[in-house]
Amino acid sequence: MSWRDLRGAGTRLILLAPALWLAGCFADVRPLYGSGSFIDNGAQAEKMQSVQIDEISGRLGHYLGDDLKLALNGTGAPTDPKYHLVVTLNEGTETPLIDTVLGLSPAATVVTTPNFRLVPVANEKVYV
Repeated sequence: MSWRDLRGAGTRLILLAPALWLAGCFADVRPLYGSGSFIDNGAQAEKMQSVQIDEISGRLGHYLGDDLKLALNGTGAPTDPKYHLVVTLNEGTETPLIDTVLGLSPAATVVTTPNFRLVPVANEKVYV
């Protein structure tokens, strides 16, 4: 073998090593809380499905409530609720700049702060 043959093999190895490393990283990708998860064979998913999302007021609350319901119980199957998740939203606007001629702001940023309370159905003790 000549030096050129070894140098070509080394270059191929250097180019192939990151691809092999990435393949090893994604070989056993599983959801954290799903049925094939690492945690207790999906028992965590069953616990999360037992959380009932109370109605959230406002337009943004409607979308947030739908997203939470889908994230916690994506199956759509009715479950016996053990907890109520009470969410209140505080909305405000921030204006980055104001037009000095008109005295108006051409744009604003909506800032939302959610407050979550998890309340068990049985004893009504609040978990903040």
